[in-house]
Amino acid sequence: MNTFLFMYSRKNPAQYIFILIVSLSCFACGKVVESGEQFTITSSTHLLHLSEALARGFKQEQGKAIVVKGTLGKEHELLNKELTQLIVTTEKLSNEYIQFEENPIAFDQTVVIIHPSNKLTKLSKEQLTEIFTGKATNWNDFGGNNTPIQILSRESGASIKRTFEQNFLELHEDQQLSLKALAVNSNPEMRSAISKIPGGIGYVSSGALDSSVQKLKIVKGNTKFEVKAPKVTIFAIWKAKNETLELKEFLEYLAHSPTAKKIIQEEGYRAP
Repeated sequence: MNTFLFMYSRKNPAQYIFILIVSLSCFACGKVVESGEQFTITSSTHLLHLSEALARGFKQEQGKAIVVKGTLGKEHELLNKELTQLIVTTEKLSNEYIQFEENPIAFDQTVVIIHPSNKLTKLSKEQLTEIFTGKATNWNDFGGNNTPIQILSRESGASIKRTFEQNFLELHEDQQLSLKALAVNSNPEMRSAISKIPGGIGYVSSGALDSSVQKLKIVKGNTKFEVKAPKVTIFAIWKAKNETLELKEFLEYLAHSPTAKKIIQEEGYRAP
């Protein structure tokens, strides 16, 4: 939606200045506007919390503000059209973007977590699917506590959600996740929620594990073979010809600042 601002002089009402300000379009549609002199980072939605935290740390450390925006996709296209200066994404560069540069800033691996009071230590993929589709509703169905199961999942469009479904669940075409699942928007939110709900189950990045939650081992069928999600690299990507002073300072911060590394770990990821 465009915003229009009208101004006029009291001395001469017939005269006015017409200013057109183009506002940002919906990022879900993959559109942004140029930010002028502002340094802008665009992040895929599931990494938005991390990007915002890194930007805050940069401002505290160097006193320079960064605009952080989220998108449901097409981060590379936004960078290609020079509508943003840097993107944070798990999508590795393809050969069509030879003018881009990339640096790994963190590593991610999805794990399943439950409340620490839950005495279960493992489930099969089939049992986990029963839980997340709503077929199983109490932990005593699997020999656990007599506690109702509360499913927590990430927001729609988050890549960690896709990773979880693809690697840990055995969904058939006629199955879908339970509509009773509570949605959360970040690793810290998921961890905090699970730590407060005795019957809770969800998933986070491996770096988000701490004593407030318990990792649940997922196995294949009746075997001892543990099911693991692939390790994922989180990249900072920029256009080589657009290396401004601000961009170089931020890249230096990501690569060498103890503040940035601490933030990455606190957000539930592993620093390089």
